[in-house]
Amino acid sequence: MLNAKAAIRGAKDTLAIKPLAFVADDSTTARDETVRKLERAGWRTRTVGDGTAAKEGLESSRPELIVLDIDMPGHDGLAVLEWLRARPEHAKTPVILVSARLDDARRERARVLDAVCVAKPFSGTEFEDAFGATSSRR
Repeated sequence: MLNAKAAIRGAKDTLAIKPLAFVADDSTTARDETVRKLERAGWRTRTVGDGTAAKEGLESSRPELIVLDIDMPGHDGLAVLEWLRARPEHAKTPVILVSARLDDARRERARVLDAVCVAKPFSGTEFEDAFGATSSRR
């Protein structure tokens, strides 16, 4: 019985150690790829498929990293990012914005809001590089 209790306690401790990443993307394929990359890097993940669900989920969640698709229904990723930066509990949370349609204006808006941009589909280590840039801020 003691071994079972120790195993359960150890499992809970292991879960508590893994940081949480919140992923919002309306593309199931892109969302699944992002989750795979994060979980391989040792993260737990929580996912949603649109900007409205992202805002609702982030009301009660305090992830260590947030990944937002810019082109989502409901609220786009930039609108969610502005909402996050206005909230003290998320003002400094690292954010990666992803989009198949990145232009200079979007990149500049993201930079001003202290986020990193990555073009979809992710090529090579582009997402990992962005992930590393945001992880160093934690």
